[in-house]
Amino acid sequence: MSKLTDAVKGVLITIVITFLITTALFTGVYLFAVGLINNAENMMVVLTAAYVITTVVLCYSTVATNNKSEARLQKSLNPILSFKLLIIEPYLYLCVENTGNSAAKNVKIDIEKIENNCGVDFDSKSTDQLFRGEFELYPKESVSGEICLSVSTLECVPSPKATISVKYNRGNDDEQEKYRRTVSIDNVSAAMRKIGR
Repeated sequence: MSKLTDAVKGVLITIVITFLITTALFTGVYLFAVGLINNAENMMVVLTAAYVITTVVLCYSTVATNNKSEARLQKSLNPILSFKLLIIEPYLYLCVENTGNSAAKNVKIDIEKIENNCGVDFDSKSTDQLFRGEFELYPKESVSGEICLSVSTLECVPSPKATISVKYNRGNDDEQEKYRRTVSIDNVSAAMRKIGR
């Protein structure tokens, strides 16, 4: 009986040890799994927060990029006024062309002074009616008008340069452009006129 008892004791001890090991193993796995779940939940919170922050940054970046693109688009739609001087004796003409992509409205061009015109003085009363008021200029449209007398003589071939102030409203956003610039006659035209004399 003692052998049986020892055997039973051994089996019981083995069962108990196996149970304890199995319980410990399952408890460890369970605790490990619960720990992972807790860590995973924490990780999900961190990932969600990172995702939210990334989304906000991407949204801000997208809005900023869209604003820059919109600004570039608006700028590409701006009217652009191009100027040149042309002599068809006895007058000096100012030619204005809108090379931009929208209308220039309420265009006002004031001729401030004209230089290198063989001593012919500028008189605002002799400017074309076009430059005495406001006008509109649509894309690829051009206008010209005389701004003063300009006559070649044996002693002098004019090579005029006009200082003008320009003001207009952009047709695409109704903002006002205002600037001052100097317009020179094309040197090739001046040279050709010298040769042709």
